[in-house]
Amino acid sequence: MRGIDVSHETFRFWWKRFGSMFAYEIRRRRVQQLRAFSRWQWHIDVLFVKINGERHYLWRAVEN
Repeated sequence: MRGIDVSHETFRFWWKRFGSMFAYEIRRRRVQQLRAFSRWQWHIDVLFVKINGERHYLWRAVEN
């Protein structure tokens, strides 16, 4: 569109050179987000249900 002609090999070279830096940054940010959410508390709620005369347990996780 602006008169720049770039081949697929140029992109491949660029990604090979800088792709690992981008991947590292994405992983680092993801870990930081997970650590921020680790302050949440989770509780397990148990419910007993009878189906055809048999007792079954229904477990669910509830966030606080």
